[in-house]
Amino acid sequence: SNIDTLEREIFKVLTGLGFKETDFDSPVGSFSGGWQMRIALAKLLLEKPNLLLLDEPTNHLDLEAVEWLETYLREYDRAVILVSHDRRFLDNIVNRITELENATLYDYPGNYSDFEIIKERNIETLISAQERQDKEIKKMQTFVDRFKASAHRSSQAKSRERMIDKIERVEVIKTEQTIDFRFPTPPPSGRTVITLSKLDKYFGSQHIFKVDEEIVVHKGDKIAILGGNGVGKSTLIKMLIGEEKPDAGTIEFGHNVNVGYFAQNQSDKLDMNNSIINELHDMVPHYTLTQIRCLLARFLFKNDRVFQEVSVLSGGERSRLAMAKMLLSPTNLILMDEPTNHLDLPSKEVLIKALQEFPETFVVISHDRDFIARTCNR
Repeated sequence: SNIDTLEREIFKVLTGLGFKETDFDSPVGSFSGGWQMRIALAKLLLEKPNLLLLDEPTNHLDLEAVEWLETYLREYDRAVILVSHDRRFLDNIVNRITELENATLYDYPGNYSDFEIIKERNIETLISAQERQDKEIKKMQTFVDRFKASAHRSSQAKSRERMIDKIERVEVIKTEQTIDFRFPTPPPSGRTVITLSKLDKYFGSQHIFKVDEEIVVHKGDKIAILGGNGVGKSTLIKMLIGEEKPDAGTIEFGHNVNVGYFAQNQSDKLDMNNSIINELHDMVPHYTLTQIRCLLARFLFKNDRVFQEVSVLSGGERSRLAMAKMLLSPTNLILMDEPTNHLDLPSKEVLIKALQEFPETFVVISHDRDFIARTCNR
């Protein structure tokens, strides 16, 4: 019957998005914000609209739910338009990319990797065409300058001048430069960075996690913490920074370990009344304003924008500024909780590049497969 079919579909979507069967009858208000976003997504998928519009659908999903959503959307037989900064997700789903750049929409066939290749080729072709055109215009202008006062050839010179005026110039679209940044050189830590011994953690009567054996984090480890939502990943990070205490066991830091932390809500810790430039300068007063402006330019805060208040920035821009602050602090152990969630693709690239060059240790919670594959070794 239709009711049985609908119930099967509801079960499929809810379990695919990570809900247990025991959750089905729970009030919506009993779930956290992230899980409520999943409920909203489930409702939308079950409506099966002819046009499905999704804005960053993977932000509140764990890895397993992201992979389920990929399969679901690949098999979806209607139109889907989505905004996403998850390049692996885009590569696995889309067959067309539309880029908004300089107030113009550009359409490309294929997935995100195809788009990057085609765009690069298009830019190279335009640059070559522009160089040829500039050379031809220069040649014609030389003729005009030489003969415009000549009694015999002035008419030819004027004709060429009119031709120059009528030429439609080849323009190469200026793309936002990928941010480039190197960590300040941190003081080196000892070889053993963290030792976790027989940890136990409860929330009330709920057992969050248990570490039976000793886990040692060594200098140079780049560790990704994986697992479903609600299994205690963020709690573990909070225990490492001292915000939460284990109910049993010990956490020991090695020699000369300096900890930096990037939380999911890191941008909330910015001073909204501060200017963008002062938000960084207050942190490193020994830097000149010119140095700060150069750093901010790498994070796409350019020209007079640096004097704007933090309060006028979008959520993504605030995350980018918070990321700049984190990268500026010379720590040798960085703990990050979903650092790419609100970063656009260029901003994510700078974080990846910086972490690839980082000589010390980091631990990161992430569901971004491209980010994990390119930065982590454990």
